[in-house]
Amino acid sequence: MDVAFYSTAESGLLNIGFFGSAANLIAAPVNGFEIFGPQAYSGPEATPTILPGLYAETMNSVAVAGTLYGQATGSVTISAAAPPATPAPPSFILALFGLAALGIFVAVTRRRAQA
Repeated sequence: MDVAFYSTAESGLLNIGFFGSAANLIAAPVNGFEIFGPQAYSGPEATPTILPGLYAETMNSVAVAGTLYGQATGSVTISAAAPPATPAPPSFILALFGLAALGIFVAVTRRRAQA
């Protein structure tokens, strides 16, 4: 899946491409969505900050095998992702086992070097 956000000067909002279809302004995605509306980011285009909120569509379409099908306009909600959770205990335990194995390897290597 490829998602591209656009400035107001480029009709705003976003395109979504599926199955290797690029979401770009030059051409509609072969398979995906074109959703036009207000700009949904701030900052420079090289490092944009996506702005959560409710955005009214001005136009949208669904692309299927290169054919665009216009759809009734509605709205798009962009919500902030939850912060990453603390690693699960099994991951933490696996890391401890890895460190223990490394410690044993170093100890055995030192003993062999001294012998």
